[in-house]
Amino acid sequence: VTAVHDMHIHPRDQELIVGTHGRGIFIADISGLQALTSTTLAADAHLAPIVPTVQQVPGMRPVAASLNYNGQSRQPGVHINYYLKSAASNGVSVRVYDGARVIAEMPAAPGNAGLNTVRWTMQSARQMTEAEQAARGRGGRGGGGGGFGGGRGAGAATGPPQFPAAAANLVTATIPPGEYRVVLTVGGREYAQTAVVLGDVD
Repeated sequence: VTAVHDMHIHPRDQELIVGTHGRGIFIADISGLQALTSTTLAADAHLAPIVPTVQQVPGMRPVAASLNYNGQSRQPGVHINYYLKSAASNGVSVRVYDGARVIAEMPAAPGNAGLNTVRWTMQSARQMTEAEQAARGRGGRGGGGGGFGGGRGAGAATGPPQFPAAAANLVTATIPPGEYRVVLTVGGREYAQTAVVLGDVD
């Protein structure tokens, strides 16, 4: 049994940080839980404020120290939390806008009662043109790259469902840092928040 030495809630990142006497550190994203106020719980639906997210750039050197900590890191991407008072029988969608243009969409987002979370990979997605589809059919590359915001690696299949999903008829591209509008649609109503994507200072 590991005894907890100290706990702290990070005011900017909205994460619970726990330090133990066993020299362990545990960090949990509690931004969704912090949005569950009495007003939120009384509403039919609520899209929580979105914590600004750094668009991490992977290191150029494939060298790691032998004493790195072991553990599961937070999944990359923008985490979007929303609360539903009851299960959504008519479906839920989450869209991301750059100005007036939809750049990413999860048309069948989880519609469970309670707190739900989805993860935007900080990529835009669009339908392939006929020329791009023809080029892919001839063996051309056709599609866009996964990008460093795309949730690659061994942990990509775990955690909250992510979007845009990979599809043969989509071209994806990593978006630049900036502000994007996130819209939750449920029960014929829309709820909006701003997602801030920050550049990697390193």
